[in-house]
Amino acid sequence: MSDFIESAKNFLNTAVSRTSWEAQKQMRVRGKQGEIDKLLEQRQQLLNDLTVTAMNLYQQGALTDSQLSRLCASIIELDHDVKRREEQLDEVKREIYPADQYAPGQTTNYTPPLQTRGIQTPIHSLARLPQLQVLRQTISQ
Repeated sequence: MSDFIESAKNFLNTAVSRTSWEAQKQMRVRGKQGEIDKLLEQRQQLLNDLTVTAMNLYQQGALTDSQLSRLCASIIELDHDVKRREEQLDEVKREIYPADQYAPGQTTNYTPPLQTRGIQTPIHSLARLPQLQVLRQTISQ
């Protein structure tokens, strides 16, 4: 019985030790991830500063690197496209529902035309076409 209790104590001590170690590991992982995130934020800020500087030089005509000039021109073109799309979006948002557009219209008269002597309805006049006559003969055989 004492072996069972001793074994249970060892098991619990091991579980507590492992849990503690896992918690400490998670804290170390979060700490390192936080350090990496801060470094990436600093990098992003430097990239933003570089972009602003390059764009300012480009707009002043003082940017001499052709690759950077092309990138700046593309950025400006995208900015203009975004502005146009935002204006189009605003136009769509300002649209008003045309209630009368979907109102029921005048009911169409579906009464078939009357046939008078010597006058055939358009469907009967199709029977005079040679292809339809051949088709009729083929079907009736």
